[in-house]
Amino acid sequence: GPSGAPVWSVPVFDEKRNRIIVTTGENTSHPGTDTSDAVIALDLNTGKVAWQFQAMAADVWNMACDVATGNNGPNCPVLFGGDGRDYDFGAGAIIARGKGGKDIVLTGQKSGHAWALDADTGKVLWSQRIGEGTALGGVHWGIARDENTVFIPINDPIIGPDAKWPSKAGMYAFDIKSGKPKWSYAAKPDCAGDRAKLVSNCGLKYGFSAAPLVIDGAVGGGTLGGQVIVLDG
Repeated sequence: GPSGAPVWSVPVFDEKRNRIIVTTGENTSHPGTDTSDAVIALDLNTGKVAWQFQAMAADVWNMACDVATGNNGPNCPVLFGGDGRDYDFGAGAIIARGKGGKDIVLTGQKSGHAWALDADTGKVLWSQRIGEGTALGGVHWGIARDENTVFIPINDPIIGPDAKWPSKAGMYAFDIKSGKPKWSYAAKPDCAGDRAKLVSNCGLKYGFSAAPLVIDGAVGGGTLGGQVIVLDG
């Protein structure tokens, strides 16, 4: 090591500043780097880092790890002082207009965090955390916005041995300028009738994994339970 950090999502182009903004995943081996679990703005012409925000340091994880059961492979970071969070950024960033007309960068993390960063400097303007997140949630693959609101889908499947774990699966809306909550929708499993057999792990996986879609004042998203849900934005 260090093993570097993966980029799971499509980068966004900040045309005004001529920058490419990427979000990164966790390191897969020790030592951890300052580029993991991060949002990084790169100069388009040179590739040099304009600014860098690391949401969580020392998040080291790989597929040999099973923290819930303790069945860890020989190269699992938990054996070397890591805690196996896997709270990377699977979702890409989006650019919005914030307080006073200032450009901000919005993104969501698998820890359940929503972040708003200054597009010029990467400084944190506000953040909100929805639940505890999981290795396959909270924000999994993307967020969306309209002019005033950012919509944060939370996946949070129940992947550990505790079926009573308080999943925060659902859709959450925050004011872009202030970060204040506007409304929330709690997803619930639908296992009625044949769905209990036809939908694998119906009672455990029902959150919003994919990025939502905003159109004409509504926000829609698909769930792991096979539902398409449209909400008033």
